[in-house]
Amino acid sequence: MIEFEGTLSDECRKYLTTRSRKIIFYSTLIPCAVVCVALCVLAITYHYALFLGAAYAASIPALAPFLMDTKKDQEKYIPRRIYIDIEDETIGAEGLKFHNQRGFSDIKNIIDYGDWYTVLFFFGSKDISFVIQKDLIIKGTLEEFERLFEDKILPATK
Repeated sequence: MIEFEGTLSDECRKYLTTRSRKIIFYSTLIPCAVVCVALCVLAITYHYALFLGAAYAASIPALAPFLMDTKKDQEKYIPRRIYIDIEDETIGAEGLKFHNQRGFSDIKNIIDYGDWYTVLFFFGSKDISFVIQKDLIIKGTLEEFERLFEDKILPATK
């Protein structure tokens, strides 16, 4: 068992917040854009200014990621504990409001940012809660962690 536990640094929290905002922005932007385009086509076709007003209102949800700045909102994705169970071949992330667990086979890459790692999973999962700050290790060693995932660890590209 390898465990990381504690409060993430400000730099790591900023990374997580930025990444969360991007995911939320793009996942709300696409549906909003489709609705706005459809309403604009209706406005042009039927000459109704009401449709243009509705298109404007439909774009408001794309602003949601910029409204998620409170500490309470961050509790939804900032981990307090990351554990790696070598026997079960699982990795888990726990926070105040979540508990996520995945298998080693789901891991695509682990990006090394110097002071922390971020675990990326195969397509279909944008789970950002798997950020591992190196100095928060309480069980096991970093060498053991790096040996376990040596074929998946990649350096961060700037």
